[in-house]
Amino acid sequence: MSFETTKRLTTVIILILAVAAIWYVKQIGDDRISITGPDTEKIQEVINQDGEEEIIIQEEGESEETNLLDLNPENWDLETSETFFVEYRMQRERVRASEIEMLNQMIENPEISAEGKKKAEEQLLAMVELMEKELMIENMLKAQGYKDAVFFMKDGQVNVVVAAVALGEEEFMQIAEAVSTAAGVNLENISVIEHSAQQVMK
Repeated sequence: MSFETTKRLTTVIILILAVAAIWYVKQIGDDRISITGPDTEKIQEVINQDGEEEIIIQEEGESEETNLLDLNPENWDLETSETFFVEYRMQRERVRASEIEMLNQMIENPEISAEGKKKAEEQLLAMVELMEKELMIENMLKAQGYKDAVFFMKDGQVNVVVAAVALGEEEFMQIAEAVSTAAGVNLENISVIEHSAQQVMK
């Protein structure tokens, strides 16, 4: 199977997972994590005021920055969260499902300008590419022997959390170098965090 074919299949799988996540969010909720739908009218107003501005995905009653922080592992209490990886992925899927649904609504909305729709399509494509990168790098780290891992990237800065106990300096460097190569990010922009609430190494 060629590289291009494999990449297309990966993209299709991610899109299917995204659709499934949207359905999941609509069907059931979680008491620990509550994410409300974005305010579409507010987003539309931003675009109408200046078509050159970036589309803003914002939670009701929250700023965009607060929404983004929810997915940054550095803002999670790793010391007490023994189920960090499960909870983090649930949060990530919910945020992504909400964003994907909102972007699709904007693309299909006849009141949104052509420029606004183009920007929404670009953000949707960028999101799919990021999801591909997350899946690839997290699976790569698990293939290296770690029970679990999560990858987070924003504005060229990367945080990686691995399920490990007392990583040595050499192991930190191996993880950082592997992620640097796969993500195309400089080593100095990568932070590796170990999650050792449980005996998690295979």
